[in-house]
Amino acid sequence: SAKARLALAARASVVANATFQTTHARAAIEAAAHPARFCGYWLSAAKRVRLARVARRVNDASDADIDVAASQQEPGRLPAGWRRLGAERPVEAIVRDICTGLGLKN
Repeated sequence: SAKARLALAARASVVANATFQTTHARAAIEAAAHPARFCGYWLSAAKRVRLARVARRVNDASDADIDVAASQQEPGRLPAGWRRLGAERPVEAIVRDICTGLGLKN
């Protein structure tokens, strides 16, 4: 997006929070980051876990409902710029892995 490009031009970090279900969507978000460093994280969880999480949402920013979550698929291979993280762990463990991957202290 234009806002993301402006932020990157100002040397700020940008977080794009979406499912990026298709190969095309993953390639597009990676291209949008160019020439900045891109680090993609795919949070992987069993379908039953994803559905339970969506069912518990209240006043959430996401527009995904149970039907959307049920239709989502885990990708097979991810491109080199992406890392798959197990998301059935405590959020603190996931944050720690992302911070480590980004070279940040957590």
